[in-house]
Amino acid sequence: MTRETTKRALAIGTIVIVVIIIIGYAYIGSHSLISGPSIVVTNISGTVSPAPIKGVIYGSFATSTVTIAGVAKRIQSISLNGSPIQIDENGNFSQIISLFPGFNAETFFGKDAFGHTTTVELDLNRE
Repeated sequence: MTRETTKRALAIGTIVIVVIIIIGYAYIGSHSLISGPSIVVTNISGTVSPAPIKGVIYGSFATSTVTIAGVAKRIQSISLNGSPIQIDENGNFSQIISLFPGFNAETFFGKDAFGHTTTVELDLNRE
């Protein structure tokens, strides 16, 4: 290998590494834009771990009130059945709701700064 070939290989290698770093940084920086908002229900009082079935969380309860807790990520605003709810600086929320006898449909709606939306539906039954 000549001296010129070595210099050229080092220059090309440096350029490739810089381009990879720029692409990685751009991906990390745009993760919020790409991912969109997220709402995860972590606990409903009276259940151990709510598990969604086809995107809807189900549960049966004997009490007239339940506390729903979760985490909202990349959210600008969040509401439960159209009423805004508060989240802390880490995105945690906790909301007490009243259950009427029979079937109760509850819907969380979240929106991020870019206008992307997400919903989480809960079908709760008061026995």
